[in-house]
Amino acid sequence: NKDLLHERNSIAIVGTRDCSNRGKQIAEITANRFAEKGYNIVSGLAEGIDTAAHNGALFTKGKTTAVLVDVEHIFPEKNKNLSQEILDNDGLLLAENPPNTIPAGHLFVSRDRLQSGLSLAVFPIETDIKGGTMHTVRFAEEQGRLLFVPDLKKDKDYDIQYEKARGILELINSKRAETYSKENYKNIIEELNNKKEELYSEKIRKIKDDKEPSKKDD
Repeated sequence: NKDLLHERNSIAIVGTRDCSNRGKQIAEITANRFAEKGYNIVSGLAEGIDTAAHNGALFTKGKTTAVLVDVEHIFPEKNKNLSQEILDNDGLLLAENPPNTIPAGHLFVSRDRLQSGLSLAVFPIETDIKGGTMHTVRFAEEQGRLLFVPDLKKDKDYDIQYEKARGILELINSKRAETYSKENYKNIIEELNNKKEELYSEKIRKIKDDKEPSKKDD
């Protein structure tokens, strides 16, 4: 569904492959709730949090986009059925590389910028301080996207000592990201709408500027 490339209501839900059961649950619930409200859920089809995000969107028949290194050879192979389910439910598989590209670490980092670039906000669910998810966080900050993380400190069902929570706690403590929970979804959506207006107003201004003749042309 290439129309999803132009979807203005998109959020990225990302995180570690080696996630906890609670982290997986948070990713699924987050994706499900935003998909129900019409948001396109962007993720990377990796194991763990990414898989949970796509499944959360599909559970409610919502929209979801998987940003890959190669659309023809699905990686990991175990998610091949999930990729087909995304297509069968009017979703999108997207890669900037040609088919038969050999997966390499730098390509996964490069694709992370697309996940944030396609989205109004990035929701990291679980990550270590130096986890791959932090690449997406960095791109989100560079691109002026919003960052929201689950409020793990107040989640009574979460093991705050889990090593893959350290990156999330660092984002909270440094105030690089805003915490969210089921109590403040309404406020989050308002922030997303404001970000959408900001991003697309800027885009319209740039288009107008490009169309206006320069003084040199005069």
